[in-house]
Amino acid sequence: MEAVREWARGVFVLAVFASTVMLLVPKSVIRQARFVSELLLLLCVIAPLAGVLKGGTFGLPGRAAQTFADFSLGDFYSAETARRIGELAITCGVEVKSVSVRTKDGGFSLDTVSVSVSPCPDDRLDEFHKAIQVYTGIPAEKVEISIAGP
Repeated sequence: MEAVREWARGVFVLAVFASTVMLLVPKSVIRQARFVSELLLLLCVIAPLAGVLKGGTFGLPGRAAQTFADFSLGDFYSAETARRIGELAITCGVEVKSVSVRTKDGGFSLDTVSVSVSPCPDDRLDEFHKAIQVYTGIPAEKVEISIAGP
């Protein structure tokens, strides 16, 4: 029921905003402004239908589907950083066991990145560590690479 209330509130706020904008635009562009406002209202009204057709969830490729209320940009940032580090490891010939990305206050400021790798030559580890710095922009002091047991 709360979702319906939020949806109705969104439609109402958009309608009020569109009406206000329609009063402010010059007569020469009134048709274009009306078209844009009607299109936005239509999209706002139809948006819940897209959620129903998808089962009420949205999916990210390669990840479990989440509901919109569970989605967090901080979590997405952490998952995407871990994915990029995994791809860099493959490129550098390093087998990654796990990647843990911790952010400050759940936001977009990285605290530390912990990477556990299989035993490999030191030159590959150095190359991997430098690749993380260059391709992700994460400072060297925030990256911890540990070698996991076999």
